[in-house]
Amino acid sequence: MYRYVLKRLLLLIPIIVGVTFIVFFILDLTPGDPGRLLLGPLAPQEAVDRKNEELGYNNPFFTRYLSYMSGALRGDFGESYRTSQPVFSEILPRFPTTLTLAFLAVVASVAIGIPLGILSAVRQYSKLDTTATISAMFVASVPDFWLGLMLMLLFSLKLRLLPPDGIDSPLGYIMPTLALALPSSASILRLTRTTMLETIRQDYIRTAKAKGASEKSIIWKHALKIALLPIITVVGSQFGYLLGGSIVVETVFSVPGLGMLTVTAIKAKDMPQVMGAILFLAVLFVIIMLLVDLLYAFVDPRIKARYKA
Repeated sequence: MYRYVLKRLLLLIPIIVGVTFIVFFILDLTPGDPGRLLLGPLAPQEAVDRKNEELGYNNPFFTRYLSYMSGALRGDFGESYRTSQPVFSEILPRFPTTLTLAFLAVVASVAIGIPLGILSAVRQYSKLDTTATISAMFVASVPDFWLGLMLMLLFSLKLRLLPPDGIDSPLGYIMPTLALALPSSASILRLTRTTMLETIRQDYIRTAKAKGASEKSIIWKHALKIALLPIITVVGSQFGYLLGGSIVVETVFSVPGLGMLTVTAIKAKDMPQVMGAILFLAVLFVIIMLLVDLLYAFVDPRIKARYKA
């Protein structure tokens, strides 16, 4: 077990290097320069050139990338171009908001997706199954920002039940959570339905039925435990995705989280801030997937025995 965990932790190194290089390269391709964005369109070109030289933006690409990575290895992730503050001094205060939003979205997606997926599998080809499947296909294809705007139009402008933006009260979390949870729950619903259908057709399920076990006992005590394995993977990956995918939703609802900070940094071409946020999310995602793999051992005894071997 310990060797497996160590191996997965060592895999962090190439993943982090790859992610930082890709993000750094894409930011370098974007038009504009930080000097002009920071000083404004009316600033003289001499002042803009001095600002870019001060920030090291005029250096070659690989020189800037290697300089950033060498500083990151020493724990120095640079200072924000906009605020001149260490990047993590802005990331860490905003992260709890993003974490709370992602956690609420995962809980909501699981509470919606798994029960409906089980009911669709048990009542295959029924009206409930058809309605749930079609609704899941539709919701899964809807972009987060469009869904957020429609929720805002309905609950804020028409019904006036929820605040249109911000998280000044618990009610402010409802619409951003739904905008993130509904597409995620659609994926969980379809996967739960598929895995449950495969499981309830196994021989040991027929044997349990032949012995007189109730349908409720067969579904919840026998079939669901085996069907949970791929669902755990999807839920874990969805949680990691929601931490980064909340960028658009936070922008739509003006939620002061890590996503909104990243969007602001991208607009200002604040490379240290963007790199710090993306690096933080990448490491967090890999750790979440490692915890999901370890959780397998507690769900499936066969995997636990293989770890011990």
